[in-house]
Amino acid sequence: MTRATTGGPVWLAALALAAALLLPAAAAAQDKPDCYAGNIVEVEWNGQWYRTEVLDVARPDGTCPITYIGYDSSWDEAVQPARLRAIAGTGEVPKASLCNPGTAVGVEWQGSWYEGRVLEGPRPDGLCYITYVGWSSSWDEWVTPERLRAP
Repeated sequence: MTRATTGGPVWLAALALAAALLLPAAAAAQDKPDCYAGNIVEVEWNGQWYRTEVLDVARPDGTCPITYIGYDSSWDEAVQPARLRAIAGTGEVPKASLCNPGTAVGVEWQGSWYEGRVLEGPRPDGLCYITYVGWSSSWDEWVTPERLRAP
């Protein structure tokens, strides 16, 4: 004879449901190496990939808090792990490591790449101040990490 379980505390059922919904997402985000404070990753937004910095570890709901590099903090958001990708996975040098004074870089300007060197950076908004090698200092400018690559 089996015993039917037709009752029981409602709070226990609610707790079990919450755990079933939240824990897998949080575990997935914690296992994803991209979601840790200070990491530079790419985030998909409306079909485009943008460079971002992770602000903190994954939240209990599994989302990863990020800020878009070069954009106002009003764009900050917490994203699902499926919208993250590691820059290292693309074979690129992480952009944050390129923005050190004295570092030789390739700089994109109007669709072409030029030899450059980092003069200052990064600023809190992620921008790097660069000079174009062989060009007048009047061309020196603050650039987003998307415009930098290893030489």
